[in-house]
Amino acid sequence: MNDRVLVCRYPLVTVYLPTFNRVDLLRRAVDSVRNQSFQNFELIVVDDNSSDSTVDYLKSLTATDKRIRWLCNSVNSGACVSRNKAINEARGEFITGLDDDDYLAPNHLESLLSAWRRRNEGIIAIYPETIRVFKDGEKRAAPKLGQCVFDDLLCTNWIGNQVFVPTDALRKIGGFDERFPAWQDYECWYRLLKVTGEKAVCSRSYTYYLDASHDHARISSSSVQRIYDAWSLFCSAHDLSSKEAEIVKLMLASYGIKDIDLRFLVHKILRMPHRKNFKHALLIFVKHFNLM
Repeated sequence: MNDRVLVCRYPLVTVYLPTFNRVDLLRRAVDSVRNQSFQNFELIVVDDNSSDSTVDYLKSLTATDKRIRWLCNSVNSGACVSRNKAINEARGEFITGLDDDDYLAPNHLESLLSAWRRRNEGIIAIYPETIRVFKDGEKRAAPKLGQCVFDDLLCTNWIGNQVFVPTDALRKIGGFDERFPAWQDYECWYRLLKVTGEKAVCSRSYTYYLDASHDHARISSSSVQRIYDAWSLFCSAHDLSSKEAEIVKLMLASYGIKDIDLRFLVHKILRMPHRKNFKHALLIFVKHFNLM
């Protein structure tokens, strides 16, 4: 445990953690929550009907740490169902998430709460900077956009896979859309910002470790067809114009999908002229022609 421990200075924060058949990685994720400098949290782990020793681990864990609860899906239902189950059960005024193959820096919750306290009017969510973990070491991801409105997300998911948000706000939009075969986080953040008309801002703290070093499939990994289906559903669910749909479709290049119209790179850059948009557009061009 860290020497510096914050208790009761802030409202209760819920952390949701879906898991499936990765008990060793789950232990690391859970430990990273338990070792937070901010200790006024509850952790809700939702087991998606695992067949390994996950249930035994969770039983022993919750028997000794009352801040942790666990739920179990009767059938394997996917990450969105698991997340929504935790959101509905959350007692915290604020909520954030963690994937079972990722982990948190000890000051993660503290930094998110600090950013929330510093926020300006019209801010609904905070998102962290990311450290990527590879087999040969760690690397800080490029700094994210400082703030986003929903339209900014048509270019790419500047936010990433987790936000810190009032629990009621996430409940009011219905949580994660369980129809989506991929892009669930991206679609949820887009809908959150669109419905509320507010912004999300970056904490500017590198506190979320996204692990790509293990041999398990990531919760967020999907086949090409699933990505294509998610794009199609995203466009129809949000009634995008044909131009907006083509701009969003440019993201498919990151998955090796060639069915994109490069003419819309210009529209992408001009629509939201952030410097990062140009860099992202150039990366799409490079990947499309296999120049990397």
